[in-house]
Amino acid sequence: MTSDTHDPEGQRASGERGEQASGGTAHSQDGHEGAEGGAERAAADSGEAGEAGPEARIAELEKQADDLRDKWMRAQADLENHRRRARKEVEDAREDGKKRTLAELLPVVDNLERALEHAGTATTDEAKSIVDGVNLVMRQLSQSFDRLSVQPIEAEGKPFDPAVHEAMSQIETAEVAPGAVAQVLQRGYTLGDKLLRPALVVVAKAPEREESAGPNGKSPDDGEER
Repeated sequence: MTSDTHDPEGQRASGERGEQASGGTAHSQDGHEGAEGGAERAAADSGEAGEAGPEARIAELEKQADDLRDKWMRAQADLENHRRRARKEVEDAREDGKKRTLAELLPVVDNLERALEHAGTATTDEAKSIVDGVNLVMRQLSQSFDRLSVQPIEAEGKPFDPAVHEAMSQIETAEVAPGAVAQVLQRGYTLGDKLLRPALVVVAKAPEREESAGPNGKSPDDGEER
């Protein structure tokens, strides 16, 4: 005969197992939803990082390009300055060598000019031929000086210029204005726009004033005879 009496403890156990199964299912669904949300957030963060990444990289590359361009321009400027200094040093050395060589030749020119001055009154044919030979040498030297941009300084009768004249003495004379060059003792020369050698000169000064004589040859200061 079958009993209709149910076991209360069995029913409670069965109910608890059902609730646990239902709770497990709910927890499983919540975990799944949380995993999906985390994945979506990660994807969103990854997308934002992907969008910002290329811009930052471009900015960094542009900065590197600017730095390299600045270094290149500085290097070019340094190279040009070096070339300019090198050219100037070469030109200065060339001018200095030319100046020293010409300075050695000028005394020879001085002696030839003096020889021509003293031989100007030569009368014999032999003396005249020597003078002609010296004149030829002087013309050749003058042409060479012209090619080298060496020019004599015109001094006689000119106002004294301390930049190109060197005063050796003074002389009283009325032939030239006071302060002008009365006589050239040694000719000066310029090399281009630079002074090669100053001219040695004698500078004129005004002569002392002489007292004028009176009508009878007497000075106005003389008293009349009593």
